Amino acid sequence: MQTRTFKKTLSLVLIFSLAFTIMNIGGFIPQAEATTYTYSSTYIPVGTHTVATRYMTGGDTVKFNMTYTPPNMTVNYGIVSPSGSFTYVTSLSGSMTLSFTAQQAGQHTIRIMNNGSSPIYVSGTCTYSDNRVYRSARIRYDASYGPSNSAVISGLTAQFNSATSGFESTFGIVFSLNGDVEQTTALNGSTCRLADNLFCNADNGTACGVDANCNTNHIKSAARLIGLLPSPSINTIRVVGHAICWYDTRTSPYEHFGTTVTGSRLGGLGSLRGRDTIVTSRAASTLPTLIQHELSHNLGATDCTNPCAVNANYFILDKWCTTCTNSILSNK
Repeated sequence: MQTRTFKKTLSLVLIFSLAFTIMNIGGFIPQAEATTYTYSSTYIPVGTHTVATRYMTGGDTVKFNMTYTPPNMTVNYGIVSPSGSFTYVTSLSGSMTLSFTAQQAGQHTIRIMNNGSSPIYVSGTCTYSDNRVYRSARIRYDASYGPSNSAVISGLTAQFNSATSGFESTFGIVFSLNGDVEQTTALNGSTCRLADNLFCNADNGTACGVDANCNTNHIKSAARLIGLLPSPSINTIRVVGHAICWYDTRTSPYEHFGTTVTGSRLGGLGSLRGRDTIVTSRAASTLPTLIQHELSHNLGATDCTNPCAVNANYFILDKWCTTCTNSILSNK
């Protein structure tokens, strides 16, 4: 591995529409959210009563601190998993005071089931602790991708939503764009003397030769472009319509599965456990799959060989293998 002067450690390169990962310092700030449902002699008839339906991830908790009258009624209380399994405790004494922990991600129902012969009146609280984490995101795109108008912004927003919805449903990780989509002139790879669909590949003899230090100055270099428009607190997704590449002129080139790579066309680049990504619409894959792949690197997953969103050979959306799932959850 090589360490660059701005403290990013190089990792894996994937050819053409694939991805290259670099290491950066960054991560989540968990924002635990507690929601309390309060009952005050609330009437609950015989049968099933839903306290709330909430998205939960593994480890989220629900704590009952309730009493009911008449106390001799039989009451089941607990949570219903996304698969429909009801995990509950039976109370025969008028008291509901235990906690339940979600074991998987998805929609859960907090439930009280009155199995008695008459209505009950419930008082107390039921508190749900949300272990989701929240990240702000923004998109910056250049003119090679599209003009600065509402249609392009709307389209990129839709593709972002498609790329990120699986993180919430699978991991409880919420990316919030909040309309922060703008065209920029900073991602100026389109000013390269090569056409937008061409990339610099020294192996094929097409390097322009103008820049002596291609890994930092080369116009279409993903490593250069990903360093532009940084933010210490916001995931920045850079979208370009020109080809991007990686050209390494250092004395100890990085390795790609044991093979030295001196020039490669990329679909995207993402910082490992960081906040920076870049993708190109010139890749064979769709933008949502590319964005999701690179954000998975931001969340701690490294390129894998399983049928997974982090294996760009498969172009799979919303599917993570066990290894990548554990990596993302361990960095949550």
